[in-house]
Amino acid sequence: MNTISVIIANPDDSHRARCRALLEGESAIEILAETTTVKQTLDAVKATPAHVLLLHHATAGPDFPVVIRSVLDGSPLTEVLALAEGADDPRILDLLSAGARGYLLDADLDRLLAKAVRKVHEGEAWVPRKMVTQILRRLAWLSRAERSPGLDTPSSRYA
Repeated sequence: MNTISVIIANPDDSHRARCRALLEGESAIEILAETTTVKQTLDAVKATPAHVLLLHHATAGPDFPVVIRSVLDGSPLTEVLALAEGADDPRILDLLSAGARGYLLDADLDRLLAKAVRKVHEGEAWVPRKMVTQILRRLAWLSRAERSPGLDTPSSRYA
């Protein structure tokens, strides 16, 4: 089994330590770097491209989708796993649209972090099942928008 390289991006020391502790005991997962700012994260990904970037929303703030696109522009083979505090964050679909391979809630880290890292590295998406409905609604709206360019932004039903 090849080693999966990971960068942890989060300004919160205790959150980074928690992620590190959860992954250090896992076979075939290596932490390459830990970062606290967007600049550090982009520099780290360019200097030592990781297989998986754990990018917490607190690192990127409101520019989360822009940061994801920048990461992927600098290192197209790095998979981004977004970490978020709440499932109701309206930005989650935007993060996935920007190229994140998935997202994991902070509440699920202890149980699912290592598995999510492995699955994302294997090319799978990592989203909670309840997100699938929202993703399909967004795809349906985009499909209709292509056929009818005058459509406004998706209603809450399709967001």
